[in-house]
Amino acid sequence: MASYPSEINPLSSLSDDLASELQTRVEASLQNIINRNLFNTQFGRSSDLLAGLRRELTQGANLDDPKTRADAFAAANLTLTEYDVYAPYIAKFTQSSPTQLSDVVDLLAPRLPHNLGKSSSTSGKASKLVPNHGRVPGSVPPYLKEGSSHFKSKPG
Repeated sequence: MASYPSEINPLSSLSDDLASELQTRVEASLQNIINRNLFNTQFGRSSDLLAGLRRELTQGANLDDPKTRADAFAAANLTLTEYDVYAPYIAKFTQSSPTQLSDVVDLLAPRLPHNLGKSSSTSGKASKLVPNHGRVPGSVPPYLKEGSSHFKSKPG
């Protein structure tokens, strides 16, 4: 059985090396998220909330530099959002009339979600749909399997 220290003393600060490594990892992670989502999703390309970030990034000198992207992210002064911001996008999945696949692909994240989950409605309100993009690459979402979808491929 593992033994644990009797007292845990959290660090009050990081060494310069650890702080630098942490900063590098944060910037790289942020760059990865921005690269995958900002210009590759319908929400990223059209949301007014992200207009400042898009503007900051298109004015940047070196967009391949993680620090440049992190600085643009900070300058855009993004705020926390609530479900209502995403609801019009998610509603496209539940429209009663057949929807074109191109209307729902790359909505909030690249590709189609694997499934649509429901929130637990712990806030006392009705459950909300939540797209789940965690899937095995190359797998077909259940709602796109033959005979199970109300989506139509766009002609042409």
